Amino acid sequence: SIPAADGSSWDEPATPYDASYPYNHMVESESGHIMEVDDTVGVERLHTYHRAGTFQEIYPDGIKVEKIVGNSYKIVLEEAYEHIQNRYNLKLCI
Repeated sequence: SIPAADGSSWDEPATPYDASYPYNHMVESESGHIMEVDDTVGVERLHTYHRAGTFQEIYPDGIKVEKIVGNSYKIVLEEAYEHIQNRYNLKLCI
C-alpha cells in the first residue's frame, strides 16, 4: 500500500497470468532470464524478466507494469514529451 498525496493509496497490480497451452510461448536462458509472449484468449500479455527480479509486463488492457529492483537510468539526447490524462502519483522515499 503506497500512500498518495490525496490520502488514498495504491498497490502494484496483480498479474492477470492465466496462460494455457499452446498459446503461451516462453524462452528461458541458461541463467534464468525469461521472455514470454502469451496469446491465451482474454489474458494476452507480454512479459520480460531479469533473473535479478526486474521485470516488465503488459496486460491485455494495455496496462504496463515495470518493476526495477536496482537503479534506473533514462537518457534523452533530444526532446522528451509526456502526457498524463488523469493523475500522476509520485512518492519519494529518502
